[in-house]
Amino acid sequence: MSSSKVFRLFCAVAGFLFCRFAMAGVISLYDESRFLTFSDGQKIYGLYSAHNELFYCNFLFMSEKSVRDRDEIVPIETFSLDYKNHRYTYTQIGHISSIRGVLSKNGNTITISTEKPQGGCQSAAGLFSGDGGLPYTEMAKISGMGIGVINRKSFIYQNPNSINKRGYLLPGDMVVVINKKDNYSYIRYVNPDMLIEDDDKRHVSTGWVRSADLVNPFPAASKQ
Repeated sequence: MSSSKVFRLFCAVAGFLFCRFAMAGVISLYDESRFLTFSDGQKIYGLYSAHNELFYCNFLFMSEKSVRDRDEIVPIETFSLDYKNHRYTYTQIGHISSIRGVLSKNGNTITISTEKPQGGCQSAAGLFSGDGGLPYTEMAKISGMGIGVINRKSFIYQNPNSINKRGYLLPGDMVVVINKKDNYSYIRYVNPDMLIEDDDKRHVSTGWVRSADLVNPFPAASKQ
């Protein structure tokens, strides 16, 4: 299925106004659902968040400079969140956990390799090893506004004017922001628990959260 068809299907299922608004960039979804990227037309941002009984691996990354379509090798900086001390922005923890790496592009496939694994990712080192790492294939693109991190317990609402809740997110949960309306943001969240199958209704959650419950994890010039 083409990315445009996937996006039209996404809009039909979601049934919300965000599909009619102009957006700030493009969110790319991959065959590994817990990995994604966001491009604002200049830089690339992304996240990987997954855990099972063997490892707990969560980190964000961003290109070190503007990226052109023809670029095949993109230097990146990766960093992880400080869950223990509730610090969820690069300004707070970037210099502590910063690890450089490379994003390699080959058609609709990208590979992330880092100089060393982020903390908690040691058992997943093969995914991002310095000699290549595993490739991720882009499956769809959707318009969006950026990547955000939940900074307090936040309920997910069916729409901004509804009291009907779809669940909640916890501090440190990473999401993509698809649209904003008034004081709310429409988000997409992928459960990092690898024991939850992709077709399980708990795997992906969408809905509206209070924008005040979100922070931009990247340096201030980036989008969220």
